[in-house]
Amino acid sequence: MTRILVARLDKVGDTVLSTPFLHNLRRLYPQAVIIVLATPYNRDVLYHNPDVTEVVLEAKGPFDLAIALSPTTETYRAVAATRAAERWGLVYASRWPARLMTSVWLTSTTVIDVDGPLKRGEPVMHEVRQMLSILTSAGLAVEECPLQVHSNALQDAEAAAAFPGGLGIHFSVRWFTDGWGFAEFETLLGRLREAFPGETWLVTHGPAEREMAGRLQSQEGLVVAGERAFGTWAALIGRCRAYVSTDTGALHVAAARQVPVAAVYEAATYEHCSQQWAPWMVPHEKVRKAGVEETAARVIESLRGLAEGPGDGRQNLPASNLTH
Repeated sequence: MTRILVARLDKVGDTVLSTPFLHNLRRLYPQAVIIVLATPYNRDVLYHNPDVTEVVLEAKGPFDLAIALSPTTETYRAVAATRAAERWGLVYASRWPARLMTSVWLTSTTVIDVDGPLKRGEPVMHEVRQMLSILTSAGLAVEECPLQVHSNALQDAEAAAAFPGGLGIHFSVRWFTDGWGFAEFETLLGRLREAFPGETWLVTHGPAEREMAGRLQSQEGLVVAGERAFGTWAALIGRCRAYVSTDTGALHVAAARQVPVAAVYEAATYEHCSQQWAPWMVPHEKVRKAGVEETAARVIESLRGLAEGPGDGRQNLPASNLTH
């Protein structure tokens, strides 16, 4: 039986974006044992994923094929250490030390150019397609498919008890650029609540924002959700009619749960990040971050288009890709 190791040793969002790759790998190798090498930080993203046999924190071979999905030295080294007959991965064209490294450690390297298209004003390949290109480079046919994030019945019930449904926003230190701080985020949230009176808002956050997010706990009409089991956290996001996030893992969790997203990107890196890490296969609108009042107006306009459809705001929405 074919044994395949997939190494993904980085962030939650990148791991969510890996799920179409894993789905294609399972389709191409239906009888294989597919093991994902992860970290304590991102392993729960693949909870109950039907395309994965096992998620491990330490790779124990032998393996017939090992694949580096994270373009990092740590990941290349882990794949090389398996001594699998086939070792695949991707590397960015501008990273010459990494290209030299992968020429030795991998048997097949897919080179992705991001800087060139940016300089020429051409489209930048989405990260999902970058990973799928590893398979096409090997002569395998791929199918584009949605992201996957799973929760179990108990987690779904816990989410339903905590949050009846409404709109959502992710609070992250990623808001704290371009002169923004907690006060600006709080102003943004206030403007959104004024624009959608009577709505219950889910405010998600991570461990780094625990203390600051606690300041929001006492506000009526807010459900503040931080350090919960990943499946419960995903289920909470899945109950939103629409969701607001900067370029974080939460954005991709929302897309995986088929929740329309207003995605806010920093002005300095907008052209790059809004393409490579756009919400995948879900109705969305992109917002270029500016001053708090201008950003609030753009997000409100986006949410009105995404969340105020008839009935469930996730039904019958066009695959929007508008830029504000």
